Amino acid sequence: MHRADLVAGLVLLVGVVVALTRLPRDRANNGG
Repeated sequence: MHRADLVAGLVLLVGVVVALTRLPRDRANNGG
């Protein structure tokens, strides 16, 4: 396993979590 893979996975996970916790109303507002 390469470090780039782990870093990419962490970045993606953090990005998703941040997006879900930072834009909860935006998503509901867009109805998507």
